Amino acid sequence: MLSISPIKASQASALSEYYAKQLSEGKISREEALELSEAGFEAQGLDLDTSMGAQAYYSSEEAPDRLVDIRTGDSLDQSDLENHLAGRQFDGRTLLDPGLQSIEKLARSIDYNGPLDEQALGFLRSGLHPNDGSLLSESFNQEWAAKAATTAEVTSYDLTFSAPKGVSVIAAYSDSDTREALVKAHNEAIKEALDWAEEKGIMVARRGRDGAESIVATPQQIAAKTEFSSRAGDPHLHSHTLISAAAMGSDGRSSTLSGGHLFHGAATIGTVYEQRLAHKLSERFGLAFYTKDNRLREVAGFSDEVLERYSQRSQQIAETLGEMKAADNILRRKIEGDPHEYERLFALDSSGQTLTKAEQAKVADYRKYAAMIHGQSPSGLRTARQAANLASRVGKEESEAELFERWAQERPANGPAILDEVRAQAAHDSRSVDVAEVRSTIVDTALTNVTANQSSFTAKDLRKATTAAAHADMTAAEIDEAFYAALQDERVLALTDAPDQQIGDWVLAAKSQTLTTTDVLAQEENLRQLAEDLATGKAHQPMNIEEVLTASESANLTPEQEEMLAAATLTRSSLTVVRAPAGSGKTYSLAPVVAVHQDAGYEVVGLATAARTADSLREAHVNRTMSLTRFGMAMEGGKWEEGLSNEEVDRIRAAQQAIAAKTPGADESMQHILEEIEAAHPPLEADFRRVERQWNTAKRLPQGPERQQAMQEAVEASEALEARLGARSVPDTEKVVLVVDEAAMTNNDDLENVLSTAAGRGWKVILVGDERQLQGIGKSTGFEVVSRQSGAVELTTTYRARDEEERRLQEGWWSSTATPEGRETVDKYLDLQDSNGRLNIIDDAQMERWIEENPDASMPKDLAKSLAIDGIADAYVAAVEAGDDPKDLLAMAATRADSRRLGEAIQQRLVDSGHLDAETATEVVIDKPTKTMGVLHTGEQIRITRNSQPGKGETDRFQNGWIGQIQSFTADGDAVVLLPSGPGGSMKETTVPKAAIDDGVLTYGASTAHAAQGRTVEKAWLLADSRMEREALYPGLTRGKAENNLAYIPDVGLSRSEAKEALREQALKSGKDAPALDKALLRVSPGDVAKERRTMPFGSSDEEVRAAAMARKQSVAQGHAASRAEALRSTDEAQEALREAAKQRQEQRQRRQQGRGRAA
Repeated sequence: MLSISPIKASQASALSEYYAKQLSEGKISREEALELSEAGFEAQGLDLDTSMGAQAYYSSEEAPDRLVDIRTGDSLDQSDLENHLAGRQFDGRTLLDPGLQSIEKLARSIDYNGPLDEQALGFLRSGLHPNDGSLLSESFNQEWAAKAATTAEVTSYDLTFSAPKGVSVIAAYSDSDTREALVKAHNEAIKEALDWAEEKGIMVARRGRDGAESIVATPQQIAAKTEFSSRAGDPHLHSHTLISAAAMGSDGRSSTLSGGHLFHGAATIGTVYEQRLAHKLSERFGLAFYTKDNRLREVAGFSDEVLERYSQRSQQIAETLGEMKAADNILRRKIEGDPHEYERLFALDSSGQTLTKAEQAKVADYRKYAAMIHGQSPSGLRTARQAANLASRVGKEESEAELFERWAQERPANGPAILDEVRAQAAHDSRSVDVAEVRSTIVDTALTNVTANQSSFTAKDLRKATTAAAHADMTAAEIDEAFYAALQDERVLALTDAPDQQIGDWVLAAKSQTLTTTDVLAQEENLRQLAEDLATGKAHQPMNIEEVLTASESANLTPEQEEMLAAATLTRSSLTVVRAPAGSGKTYSLAPVVAVHQDAGYEVVGLATAARTADSLREAHVNRTMSLTRFGMAMEGGKWEEGLSNEEVDRIRAAQQAIAAKTPGADESMQHILEEIEAAHPPLEADFRRVERQWNTAKRLPQGPERQQAMQEAVEASEALEARLGARSVPDTEKVVLVVDEAAMTNNDDLENVLSTAAGRGWKVILVGDERQLQGIGKSTGFEVVSRQSGAVELTTTYRARDEEERRLQEGWWSSTATPEGRETVDKYLDLQDSNGRLNIIDDAQMERWIEENPDASMPKDLAKSLAIDGIADAYVAAVEAGDDPKDLLAMAATRADSRRLGEAIQQRLVDSGHLDAETATEVVIDKPTKTMGVLHTGEQIRITRNSQPGKGETDRFQNGWIGQIQSFTADGDAVVLLPSGPGGSMKETTVPKAAIDDGVLTYGASTAHAAQGRTVEKAWLLADSRMEREALYPGLTRGKAENNLAYIPDVGLSRSEAKEALREQALKSGKDAPALDKALLRVSPGDVAKERRTMPFGSSDEEVRAAAMARKQSVAQGHAASRAEALRSTDEAQEALREAAKQRQEQRQRRQQGRGRAA
């Protein structure tokens, strides 16, 4: 796999901290450092710190040959590295220098007309005259500095190529010759992947105004530093590959590499590396590889358990040696969460200053921690946080030689035979293939995978999918053949024209026409047809208009909500589509729709992608809820979850009305009703176990009256259970309404299943969603296809935010596009948030202030993100201290990893401030996919990550996405958690077994923006960067009623005002997957032409055939539009009828009132 990150000039200096520590610890003398520096950057006017930082970051004293030029294989020294990180160009300039024209102008200003070679440039940088070395004026130095690039200039790109885990394990536990052979193959695979990238035109420079033109460019240098372990000391063969941003364009001019193209191509470069490595190791070592999760190649012959074992070294050592107790783990996490604060207090205490009780307790903890870490003194500690900094990247606590020595001691009994075992597995699998025979399989797999999560794609996406599907035995040329076979496959259709400009193969891959497949179009067309059939089929009779009017008046609906009610109840349509933004009161608006249908004898089922989301429909009093996955299973099996009868729903609805009217005793009455209903619907799993126990008990009894009685009771219990199962049968009636919440997040397969089921059984469907918000997992273009065909009722008014101005601007943003009016609306919204202190932009100025204010602190690699996370965590804890309930607070990020970091930061501050007791901390698996460990405390807010599984002994119910609070941990390691598992979603103490905790079922309360969909809280914080688009920004910034806060990390080098403009554009930029059907209906494909030609007279010209094909498509589009107009007209007529009924009812009331007045 491959990751990529830019290296800025400012970071080169920050990398010096660890190297400086090496000096202080006597590993290298000051004289040696100065000697190294004088040979390097001082000649260029750069400081000693930068020189030392460059060397410490990527070089290694123990293994200097690990740092090589990837093209030549030659070792690189410190001077090479320094030139690389400064962005040394082919002509002697660096990327930090002013532009060439500016340098020439500055040279003329001091009467220097000589060559601007490397020596002259070095003098000018140092403020010296190239002719005689005399000092130049301060004004010259200031003008040079003003014209020079900022320290935010990207001088290099670090592409980290990581070998599969199995390869890393073999390298760790094999002999040195085998290890070096693996490294050689690894480096060769990197070189070939990067050669491929150059050949395909991924490495380009910009030309022309605003960089509109791209030309092929060659980087000045590509260096690779190979390492064998992760920061945790686990086997992890990887190379930090530095690609210089300084490059030579194909026109012969010194240039800067386009980072955008490199980032765009990184995923495919990584896939090519994996395939080339697999090919080499298969050829040289006889290994076999398989594709894991459709993307990652792994060595065949290793079980998942073995690979996981080698990924959890710290846990292994603790379990094997028994050296680390739980208390030590807790203390370690506590101190390392905020080391600088503990070190500061220790220093104050050592100097004799008076400390508070809380501060004295921290000093005591710090002393215990110091004693625990190998008996070190506090002044000599190196914390885990420091180990994660850039400064300590090379200092993984063990040298290469020490790693190999430790691995030799830890080598399992079969260590020497590991390679032989996996070879044997490879021979058993026998993966040598005839490429021609498997090409069609590769093409099928690539086309399936490339459309698994999107309806349209580019050739770049297809190349990546083809490479991932390719066999390890295939050569690069054979993979190219498979790619072109996939590109030219008859199932692939072009949706747009190819670009005019094309540089090499990559522009075909990166910026070419949009493509789709016939399978995708067929499914979207089926969804459109289902929508047309359901919307215009007139299968249902309109509801009683008087009852509908009563429901509308009781709920005091707005005109928009009234239109929704009319469309769902007063038309003969089987399909109603509602488009509504976050906070628009969807559930409230659905309640009268549900009530009217239930009064007419319908059963209403709430569905959503997740059971938690579907559960929110219980507030609308639906009869039952389930996830779309469970719905699919229910339809296959003919039985679904036991729900509430309409009578039970009526009891709950009446009790809620009594509560709203503040009727005495209404709360107690509601609780009694909920308990009665819950008792009447115990989980079936418990019934099955009870009946099974009855039968087993009866069978063990001896023959006689007692056994006969027990058998009779078992029979009766079985019959009662069968009756309950019968009640769960999917009803054979047309009176069923399926309400799908967050329908825009529903993938096309699930939506197709819902609509086809409804069409086949004569049921009604109500889809509620918004394609302008978070997209679903998998292709989720169906909602847009359906809503465009059937027409949609729109709820545009939002109610969540309390501030009227914020609500108005949120509504404007939701309906805006990238127009001047839209930009003005978003600008006003951002200005409002900014004026309220709710917009934190982490720009370069803020980072520079942090560096100035913390001169002795280790700088994290992702300083901007660290500052953003710290800001959110501080604000969150401030809200808790101000009295806010944590369940009314929500911190969000785009990714699971960032939400985990948010959770850790918030947790540490809650511990430090005394809101969580560190003594109650318990170590848990905090993230199952990565096997990440963490701690949770009594009283801490948590989130459930999956549904309970009764088959695994999880008898208490819990559900993915539930938010709760830990009450305690039992001696057996179970957690008692307060969760909404009680009657009607009330909070109830629920036991989460230790086995489930070890399976990662509990995690921090912080969430991804995707997982937070549908939640409403008092205060919300969102962590966002320049990659987040409107589909994530809008819902993330509309969760809170009182506050919606944003911590924004812009691209490097932007001022605060520029960053704000960039954020505005992101807020209007859509990244959603548009239906392929939309473009296909406007484009005549070769297939359309061929089909049309068969109907045309012999001899028709190509132009005539194309014109006829286009006319046919236009006719089809007009038919779709007419059908949509009919559905919309039906809704308009229904709403008008409802308004007319309301008018008549009002007139009747007035007449009755007038009559009573006359009688009086």
